[in-house]
Amino acid sequence: MQYSFSEIFIMAVLLLYFPLTIFVINKIISSELQNAVKVALTLLTFLVPVIGMIFSIAYLGLKVRGTRLQEN
Repeated sequence: MQYSFSEIFIMAVLLLYFPLTIFVINKIISSELQNAVKVALTLLTFLVPVIGMIFSIAYLGLKVRGTRLQEN
């Protein structure tokens, strides 16, 4: 199965953002941040990549499912 450039790029972005997102969520939970603005900005900053990850996984899943349907 050959992957296109866009699929390889999406997988690379997923591999980069997944540990980073877990690290930031862990930092937010472990440290008691009293500044609500800082928490809101941090969540907004890392919510966009998480949404992108969800759409990327959905895109790759549909792409793989489509190729399997075409093979059968």
